[in-house]
Amino acid sequence: GRGSSAVFYSKTLNKLANFHKVKHRLEARNEKVLAEKTAKKDAETSAAFEKRRARAERVLSESWAKYPDQEGYDYYYNSKTQESTYDDPFAALNDPTYVDQVLMGLPDDAGTVAVGGDQSGDVAAQASTGAAQPQTDERVEAVR
Repeated sequence: GRGSSAVFYSKTLNKLANFHKVKHRLEARNEKVLAEKTAKKDAETSAAFEKRRARAERVLSESWAKYPDQEGYDYYYNSKTQESTYDDPFAALNDPTYVDQVLMGLPDDAGTVAVGGDQSGDVAAQASTGAAQPQTDERVEAVR
């Protein structure tokens, strides 16, 4: 009677201990596999973003150029849209949303086409005639 229940209890405790050991090993292995898969996916995502970012930088370079103003401060001029700004259009290239806007030419919050987008009708004609050159205040004064 009593001896057999002690043996049963002892065997049950051993099985339970073994179950927990196996369970912990499986959980540890699953965590390791998941971490490896996540790292691989992150690396692929990072590589894909870096390609998109580089492409967006090329798109921006096609239309934006940096010039010094009369006081020596840098400003940026877009030869396609004839927009000028002191805000560096290249500064936000680590922001995936901005990169997507540049690549897709989507409107930004202000309703204008993103900095890489084309708002002009005939960019090729502007580029070939030089009509899209920046004009500082000094040049504007000279024209008047």
